[in-house]
Amino acid sequence: MPDPAATKLYQFFLSYSRRDALESGKKENNWFVTFRDNLIRDVAREAQLPTNVPPEDVGFYDRDAIKTGDHWSDTLAEALQSSNVMVCLYSPNYFTSEYCGKEFQVFGERIAKLESMNGEKRPGHIIPVLWDLPSKLPQPLPQAARSLQFDDLALGTKYAELGLMRLLRMNDEENNSAYQKFLLEIAGRIAKAAQTSPPRVASGPLEQIQSAFHVSASQSPLSGLPPTKGVKSAWLVYIAGSETDYVNIRNSRTSYGSQGSEWQPYLPDAEKYVGAIATNVVSDKNLVPSPLAVTTELVDHLYAAEDTNTMAVIIVDPWSVHIKNFEEAMNAIDRARLTNCAVIVLWNDKDQETQQKAAMLKNRIQQTFSRIWTSRDVYFQHSVTSEDSLKATLGAAIDDIRRRILDRGRLLRGESAPEEFPQLHATAAAAQPAEATS
Repeated sequence: MPDPAATKLYQFFLSYSRRDALESGKKENNWFVTFRDNLIRDVAREAQLPTNVPPEDVGFYDRDAIKTGDHWSDTLAEALQSSNVMVCLYSPNYFTSEYCGKEFQVFGERIAKLESMNGEKRPGHIIPVLWDLPSKLPQPLPQAARSLQFDDLALGTKYAELGLMRLLRMNDEENNSAYQKFLLEIAGRIAKAAQTSPPRVASGPLEQIQSAFHVSASQSPLSGLPPTKGVKSAWLVYIAGSETDYVNIRNSRTSYGSQGSEWQPYLPDAEKYVGAIATNVVSDKNLVPSPLAVTTELVDHLYAAEDTNTMAVIIVDPWSVHIKNFEEAMNAIDRARLTNCAVIVLWNDKDQETQQKAAMLKNRIQQTFSRIWTSRDVYFQHSVTSEDSLKATLGAAIDDIRRRILDRGRLLRGESAPEEFPQLHATAAAAQPAEATS
């Protein structure tokens, strides 16, 4: 552990998702850097700190404050315990980040200890900043964050409507004025709250802390988790119903069995069950396949998979958008956008009924996966039209998720990404079949 005599007392700890700070995965974007540097400057001024206090001692920011040779987890854990205030950049990425949830958990425990000592609520030590559009945040927010107001009109109506990143990107006179108004107000709040410091708590190693936003697999009361997990495992999710689920939805139901894994997506050309195809591909990739049921806890299970670096492949029947519990599951997957997951939608262009309804089904799939459809966060193939294409796409998806898990591990350890990665997306693109047409 760091030498207590050398412990720094930071005015604030900046908690953020690396995805929001990085541009093209290699360098920080200008908007994040501008805000970080401006905030450090204005907090130092509002707190009336001596001019010889260096910026890195005002606000903790892990890429700047962790020097070469420091142990990432120990240094960050120490900063979490020695910062007076935590500033959180709210975005969709923030709430899907396991480590942001861990940071939030530790600071929340410090505030709870302060309140128990004083016998009163002490608001203001966790200060949320709306980084992205408020409409993009998960609805509802995780329970731990729901009591914190992030769209206070005192911070400016433009900020509350657009979020800070857009004020910075739309660098005209009106938006710059709104940004300066926000900056002065938030810096004053941080400096005021930082006059007191929540006490330290016994939190243990950061890797073992449960995220305030997700349930960790090792501590989870969740039921139905597959017994195998980790980098040598793959969980298979079949968003497809049984034959009886499609009564009043489809006229032809011969391709469905008693459960999703028994769906035969490419009848009459291929009679294989989708579960058999997926299991064989996963096994050929030297991974242990395990089915994961579609339940109300599905996204919690997928978060647990992310915690343990377990990949999950989600195979979708487009007709399942008409089945309520499957539609809700897909909406939740779209909101989470977990990088350990792949979503693959299967189309049978030899099925006359599917061809007749293709335009409607495609529109529903686009709406259901509206975030994943336009992002690169999740491996997504929305039109796989044959058994051979499915096998190729599954293989490409597994390779892509492996890269993402490796990438994420490097970022969480504070390491720079290598200059070149294998161009796995190109492989996936080559394997992708033509879209179903109406």
